[in-house]
Amino acid sequence: MRDDYQNQLYDWLILTEGEWPHGDNIAVERITSDYYGIDIGDSVIFEMAGTDRALPVTGKIRHPFVPPPDFGGNAYFFVDADGLARFGIPPGQFTQLLVRVTPYSEDYARDRAAAIKDQLSKQNIGVAVTIYQKPDEHWGRPFIEGITIVLRVLAV
Repeated sequence: MRDDYQNQLYDWLILTEGEWPHGDNIAVERITSDYYGIDIGDSVIFEMAGTDRALPVTGKIRHPFVPPPDFGGNAYFFVDADGLARFGIPPGQFTQLLVRVTPYSEDYARDRAAAIKDQLSKQNIGVAVTIYQKPDEHWGRPFIEGITIVLRVLAV
């Protein structure tokens, strides 16, 4: 969920087809769409507190940080703030915090992350995991480099 799909700062979502999610409509991540055969015009049934709700798919979105279902990734769907409320997530509550530090260095990023964790802990908010992402590298680069090394060794 984004408050504003038009002015994004982090992990940009790209609308590849259809429209952004709004109201009762949802959007599906394009890899999820391909893998599960979910297309625009289909409905996806969500089980919510004993009530099944069929929500129409009206858009496809590319998310840059989605592991493919072929590699064990989950299905990804997108909603607006009203959609989050239907799933029991009140306005203003989030499960992820994205922070950019400038100028970027790993030491500075770790220092700022520690300060943020400290501030959150004072509010009784726990941090489950911290991921550091270099702004000039794709998140999947280490995985591809590892696969490339294995393939080179096998090719010898």
